[in-house]
Amino acid sequence: MKSPEMRLKSNQMPKRIFIYGWDGADPDYISEFLDKGLLPNLKNLYDNYFSGILHSVNPPISPAAWSSFLTGLNPGKHSIFDWNRFNRKTGEYTLNNFSNIHGLTMPEILEKYEKTTCLIGLPLMHPVQKINGFWMPGFYTPSEIPDRDKFYPMDIVDELERADIKIQMQRPSIQLRQTDFDKYIDGYIEVDRQQARAACYCYSKHNVDFTFIRNGSVDLINHEADDFAFLEKVYIEADKDLGEILNSLDSETLFILMSDHGNMRIEKAFYINELLYQNGFIYFPIKISDKLNKRNRELIEKNYGQTAALLWNLIPRGAKGLLKRLRFHDDNIDFQNSRAYNPVRLGQIYILGDDLENTRDEVVKVLMECEIINSNSIYLDEDIYNGPFKDEGPDILFTLNDPHTYIMSTINGRGIYTEPLSGGGHNSRGVIYSNLEKDKVKRRDKYSIMDIFPSVLNALNIPVPSVVDGLNFLDAEESYEDFDEETYLKARNLETYNSEESEKIKERLKDLGYL
Repeated sequence: MKSPEMRLKSNQMPKRIFIYGWDGADPDYISEFLDKGLLPNLKNLYDNYFSGILHSVNPPISPAAWSSFLTGLNPGKHSIFDWNRFNRKTGEYTLNNFSNIHGLTMPEILEKYEKTTCLIGLPLMHPVQKINGFWMPGFYTPSEIPDRDKFYPMDIVDELERADIKIQMQRPSIQLRQTDFDKYIDGYIEVDRQQARAACYCYSKHNVDFTFIRNGSVDLINHEADDFAFLEKVYIEADKDLGEILNSLDSETLFILMSDHGNMRIEKAFYINELLYQNGFIYFPIKISDKLNKRNRELIEKNYGQTAALLWNLIPRGAKGLLKRLRFHDDNIDFQNSRAYNPVRLGQIYILGDDLENTRDEVVKVLMECEIINSNSIYLDEDIYNGPFKDEGPDILFTLNDPHTYIMSTINGRGIYTEPLSGGGHNSRGVIYSNLEKDKVKRRDKYSIMDIFPSVLNALNIPVPSVVDGLNFLDAEESYEDFDEETYLKARNLETYNSEESEKIKERLKDLGYL
């Protein structure tokens, strides 16, 4: 690493920007690894330049957080709260993609000022966008689309291959995870390494003004690995890639390493929908219809095979009711008559039905009386969000007293609190490191992921749209451009996933523990 030469030239703003995103990188994990001497390149940044805690959005989940990074907006304005859009009346989910993001994104603003962008590996990058630069999505794209059709421009694939860079769209298979976890992790590390090499290539070869690359392994292995040593390995390899990136940068480039949220090791689980069910907010019909029996048979066949599905037909109706309660309880919810629900883990509750205020007050009262929940961190949506899409997100948000207890949405029939549990989950404390001298940064009590957007624009001497929620953290002159909020946040007229593509991506996200 070229430190201290990595320092930006004094008394001038950077000409280019390179951001390396470690998805889910956690300050506590990093502190432990730094103390062990495992991350020498990050240690050099930490010792010599600005670093801090970068707070995520609420709830701290990747699609919402990275959309706030890309737009500088809170979820109430860009409209992305999760991987899916939840229908309160039917309980159905629609998968989000780039077309659902409202507000101008970083590449769109930069293009207006004739700046080039290289964007690699972000969620929700389908459908492909023709930007002034390079668009290389992550693996949340339909597998049926030929790989080169997922890139813009398409010939960048051949150009990278000629430079011995093989950028891959597909991650290691779920089957490999079950048979050889070491090889499975190595596959993820190699995918991220090739993407990092592609980012360095575009930065150097094409003199790109704004380069972004996301490392997804840091978060994915946190979710999947029971042994902490596996996570340690992923951080070590990511630090090696960091060293290669830093060695490719010139002294007029602002470098930022950041994460979209933090992570934690899980020891226990809290089942929020079980709490809601026990207090009468979730309703199940007493009589199970033939249609529902057919649905449960399909679910069994999908998860356990045809033999198990045939055995289902032989079970007496009364016993089936008990089995449904244990395995398929969530699928039987009557959303027309239920009043509150958590659709996909973390501390969020959606109010169902027309009596919003009264139901919300009742739910808050139940949360306040639950000793597991931090009574000082129960928020209403208006405390967290603002903007025209505020009502599309959760109505209540909360956190727990124990940081190692994970909030699950399953109704398990065994109670609201279980242990033990292994793996990893999310928290709101991400990280930021840079090659900025510490006196070049505005000192604040709190930095937000939304702050990256206006800071990048300010660094490149581009006015920040007045609609943006994030705050510039660079100690330099600021300029703003007035926009009408309704016009700025207008919908995108883009293609979306078809039903088959949507279901396949949902299954992939479920396999990875995201749904």
